[in-house]
Amino acid sequence: MAEETTLLRTSSVSKRFRGVVALSDASIRLEQGEILGIIGPNGAGKTTLFNVIAGAMRPSSGSVIFRGRDITRMAADRRLRLGLARTFQLMKPFVSLTVYDNIVVGATGSGLSKRRARARADEIVDLLDMGRIASRSAGAINAVQAKRLELARALSAQPVVVLLDEIFSGLRPDEVDDLAAHVRALPSRGQTVMMIEHNLPAIRSVSERVLALSAGAVIREGSPADVFDDPEVVSSYLGKRSRPAH
Repeated sequence: MAEETTLLRTSSVSKRFRGVVALSDASIRLEQGEILGIIGPNGAGKTTLFNVIAGAMRPSSGSVIFRGRDITRMAADRRLRLGLARTFQLMKPFVSLTVYDNIVVGATGSGLSKRRARARADEIVDLLDMGRIASRSAGAINAVQAKRLELARALSAQPVVVLLDEIFSGLRPDEVDDLAAHVRALPSRGQTVMMIEHNLPAIRSVSERVLALSAGAVIREGSPADVFDDPEVVSSYLGKRSRPAH
């Protein structure tokens, strides 16, 4: 793809923790309008990669470029205001607030006024079919609804890029299908998506391109079929005797 379509890229990013290498010369790109899936075994460096991109931690070396701008040393809140939002695997909504107010808080955190934040929350509630739970306490919703709230809070910031961290984990197949439909629709609404996921059927159903990490390094990149059938990916991620479900 042409360089001008690249919204986000990392260049030779490494991250070390007291001698332990969590990321090793990881160079990735995210093209405008695509959904990129990131897979890998536990400890592969996936969440570290997200933390470096989102600004939760700085890399030991390398750089992060967003919309042509070097953001390697930029604080996470500034990245959010530039259009880079994320969800978290461990969801921590404000349980004393309603679902709706949680979305409003997410919108105000991106710099919107209270009036515009409420208008944005109204849009998100309609977009994600959350009308039935909008007035409930965030501490009283179930795990499936909490996943949707996590996505809603990220989208409330009107991001250009959304980083989704295991948004499908713990869901039944029918629940995955329902949420996947919303994720697939994001590019048509102006969002580009990078997602970490262990649910391979979900990755296959929504991602146009998949990148595999192992021991902090990128070992394969390509279409879901090509990556899931790669012997090195099968060996490192699925086990030498396993094959991914088609």
